[in-house]
Amino acid sequence: AEVIQRRLLAKTEEGTITLGNLFDREENNLKTLFDFADGSIKLKNYRDRDHFVASYPFPPYQYTLFQMAIMSLSQHNAFEGKHSSVGERSMLGVFQEVAKKLKDHPVRGLATFDLMFEGIRTALKSSAQQSIQIAEKEIQDIDPFAVRVLKALFLVKYVKGFKPSVRNIGILLLSEFEADQTGQRRKIEEALSRLERETYIQRNGEVYEFLTNEEKDVEAEIKALDIDPSELSKELETLAFDTILRHRKIKHLATNSEYAFTRKLDDHAVGREYELAINLVSPLSDEVESPDGIRMKTMSREELAVAMKPDANFVRDLILFKQTDTCIRQSRSGSPQPGRERIDAEQ
Repeated sequence: AEVIQRRLLAKTEEGTITLGNLFDREENNLKTLFDFADGSIKLKNYRDRDHFVASYPFPPYQYTLFQMAIMSLSQHNAFEGKHSSVGERSMLGVFQEVAKKLKDHPVRGLATFDLMFEGIRTALKSSAQQSIQIAEKEIQDIDPFAVRVLKALFLVKYVKGFKPSVRNIGILLLSEFEADQTGQRRKIEEALSRLERETYIQRNGEVYEFLTNEEKDVEAEIKALDIDPSELSKELETLAFDTILRHRKIKHLATNSEYAFTRKLDDHAVGREYELAINLVSPLSDEVESPDGIRMKTMSREELAVAMKPDANFVRDLILFKQTDTCIRQSRSGSPQPGRERIDAEQ
């Protein structure tokens, strides 16, 4: 980082004054703007005014993260043979290209991490960047921001400890200090939804991962599997009554008496029936959107109804879980495929 700053980012006297004034205005924001959260690795922020002036327009985290990115991509054989060892000199060239691209941008703008991709594009194997090339042909005109998100996710795919959550992706793509954070988050979520829907990436909880060609094929195969609704209900029964509501009796504290109860999922009894009942209304039910309807239905019953929050992501995750489980079981019953087995194990 220090070498790049000395050789590339020297500032004129006028520039030093302008950037010093910018630091004074944004000093308080700098403490949080580049703070990666969600359990992600800790990366450097601006130390002080001089460091800001010397590093601008690059946030300090980019030096370390980009170095980690190209090293991990190299370890995964993403570069052509003659470029397989990417060092300080190559990093300097990439930062120089990005700086040239931003030279006409007004002060206040920042280098975003996705711009680093262009600096290594020619050194990458065609197979490693094929998904990005396809995205540039198919969605660049419709949603260029989604392609930028995809490039950033490609760079950090193999970086250990970095968690590409919506917030952390927002830091990678922060282009100005006074950006509308709410609008930026919404834009990122929309881009991620498109990329996931079109199988360029996969979501694992709160983090998102770029898919290689091989991984993309497996993901598409998984999502193409048909899952019977009864299998989803059965999986939800296990989750609800073996993990969440594990007790089989209700204790009356005043008398210490215990009463067995009927376990219900979406109004269907699971196991034996008793006088009392607890009915879990899941996001799979059409009734989950109508709490008043649920309340009216249970008023005449000895029943406690618990309506879960309508959650499209939960339903998608449940379906994908069953699809993945089915795909893994099917692949294990076939002939061994080492590359495929590794991908299945990571799903």
